[in-house]
Amino acid sequence: VRLGTQITEALAHAHSRGIVHRDLKPANIVCDAAGGAKILDFGIARWLPREVAEDLTTTGAPVDSAFAGTLAYMAPEVVRGEGQDERSDLWSLGVVLYEMTTGRRPFQGTNVIDVASAIVRDAAPQLPHEVAAPFSSIVMRLLAKSPVERYRTAGEVVAALELLSSGQREAVPRARDRRRLMLTAILAVGAIAIALLVWRRDTGRPLTITQQQLLSTPEAAHRSPAYAPDGSRIAFTAPDAGGVEQIWVRNIASGGSIQLTHERVAARRPRWLPNDRLLYAVSGQGLWVIPALGGTPTRLIERGANPDVSRDGTRIVFEEPRRGLWTAASDGSDVRRIDGTAPVYYTIPMGPALSPDGSQVAYFHAVNGPNGDFWVIPSAGGTPRRLTSDLREGGWPVWTPDGNAVVFSSARAGSRTLWQIPARGGEPVPLTSGAGDDDQPDVSLDGQRLAYVNVRNTWELRTRDLSNGVERTLMRRGLHVTWPIFSPDGRRIAYFSRADRAIAIFTIGVDGSDPRQLTGGNAMNHMPRWGADGQDVYFFQVQPTLGFRRMPAVGGPDVEFRPWDWQVHNAPHFDPKGQFIAYVRQRAPGASRTEPEHTVIHEVATGRERLWPEPHTHVGGWSPDGESIYGWQHDPNGARITVCRVTNGTCRPVTLGRTPKWSAADNRMYFVRSAGAVQQLWSANIEGTDERVVADLGRFGPLEEFFDVSPGGVVVWAAFLPGVAELWTAALASR
Repeated sequence: VRLGTQITEALAHAHSRGIVHRDLKPANIVCDAAGGAKILDFGIARWLPREVAEDLTTTGAPVDSAFAGTLAYMAPEVVRGEGQDERSDLWSLGVVLYEMTTGRRPFQGTNVIDVASAIVRDAAPQLPHEVAAPFSSIVMRLLAKSPVERYRTAGEVVAALELLSSGQREAVPRARDRRRLMLTAILAVGAIAIALLVWRRDTGRPLTITQQQLLSTPEAAHRSPAYAPDGSRIAFTAPDAGGVEQIWVRNIASGGSIQLTHERVAARRPRWLPNDRLLYAVSGQGLWVIPALGGTPTRLIERGANPDVSRDGTRIVFEEPRRGLWTAASDGSDVRRIDGTAPVYYTIPMGPALSPDGSQVAYFHAVNGPNGDFWVIPSAGGTPRRLTSDLREGGWPVWTPDGNAVVFSSARAGSRTLWQIPARGGEPVPLTSGAGDDDQPDVSLDGQRLAYVNVRNTWELRTRDLSNGVERTLMRRGLHVTWPIFSPDGRRIAYFSRADRAIAIFTIGVDGSDPRQLTGGNAMNHMPRWGADGQDVYFFQVQPTLGFRRMPAVGGPDVEFRPWDWQVHNAPHFDPKGQFIAYVRQRAPGASRTEPEHTVIHEVATGRERLWPEPHTHVGGWSPDGESIYGWQHDPNGARITVCRVTNGTCRPVTLGRTPKWSAADNRMYFVRSAGAVQQLWSANIEGTDERVVADLGRFGPLEEFFDVSPGGVVVWAAFLPGVAELWTAALASR
């Protein structure tokens, strides 16, 4: 199921960009060292001309062996010469899953006539009874003769497999393990090259990615690769024995690596300087330089992060969180601010990259949480120019050596993958595909090699019954799952997550049943809220329109409820009767941090608003009786939870903690405190006494610090499970 889900995710990713594979079969699937699946050779096959199809099914016209291998995975409409679309790929996926499960193809024969005839006319044999019924149902639906009877999209198949994986993993018999290992071995020695078209301005010919090679080992996370000028070595970051991220250099030919830095805090983003030196950032301590063979590091610039170096090594660019982009000479002199970039609210990395001649800087500008666009600005400052215009999560641009294109990482179709766009503007073109997130690319100085990081994390939606401590995993995904919130009756949970081409709103039963994707298309929707009666779900949309929207909880069209920007009208909460909304009116991006941020009480019927007298309170919700609102404020000793009466505006402190939730089940306040890298769930009574640890929630990702408590006393949260971060290289060549 896991391998099948990865294959389906890769197919959904391709379909979301309008790519029909046309030749999906085991020979075009490869497994990496960690067992992850990637699909190869997109666009090789084509449908048969009708006269050829007629010959196959009636006269037995001979075909070559390569075609015979493809025929077994062709959909009936393709064999009949009627053309193909995404649903034809879904048929091929069904054949692959059938073969993975049983070790044989569903449609067989002694020659191509028999095979083609069986595909067109015969029903697929049922899977063995030992196979879990839900999995059999998925496969048989994929093998429906009529395209309209199959799943509509590969994304729907992913959702079905993920539900099966999270709730019924043990239902698949152990006998499958041997078949899975056999198939993995077959796939691993299958096709070894990915042929994906990439735009290249100077020759007009596309590039292909070939000779993919795993450069790292699974024992540690490898990030931020950077080719040496001669291409013989690659610098990267990986944790030391104590778990602190350090700078390393690897000899590509010999495979040997040496650790250069021994910092007490994380060292990040190495970049090569002239005379065989490396520039890197130390968390909170600025930019440093160290010889590539080891030695004593020296500080170059007092403050800065995420540096990059021009191709001739004379200039560097870096960022300061919330203070924009800066340039300097490579010896640390001539430090200048790059005027013209827009202010940002969150400290999402801009990841600046200098063009080969040093005249321009490409960077990522986040405007809605992690979502934003790529821009180019003169390195001397000036008016920035937009490269992309669709508000997607992304980062880490890098220029091709000729300066004609920019390669970057972006979540434009589910997971983050690498894309290329002309430096003068145009449409992004995909460069990589497959399971996990492809991130932090680097291109060698000669333009012949690409290095990048592939990260495969996992998110689990979990619940814990406060009465007995029983925990359940409702679902597991390889994409972000965050912002879970219970319906008023506690029966369903809303959350948001990446989808095929968007960020979508989902709901799921408290027992993990009946998952639903409420929003679709290319829209970017997040931060769901339930209406007071549970009949509607409200959410913020940032693309294609900006607003606070409403849709039926059972699904249906969504409409604008308020023309609100989530960055200004942050974290809205309905009172128990649905008459008022409390939200935080946040300061505008770039405003002074001393400018107050007020809680606002918004009357739904009239739109009238009043400011809360005490500033800088992040709203957590309403008391069960609707007489108070609660939240948390920043405090020198940590976040401080407060409760405020609605009638008179008086507030009182409760305790220290973050993201509080007032439980109607036991009239206690639940909140999060950090215990090192682990986040703990605590509770206290409403007066702030009788504090106790409830559970370890594990690690949180950057967007997962949110949980909820149902009226029946069940906690839900999204657990972040860090996975492997592998370093990959590939050859770039003209096709």
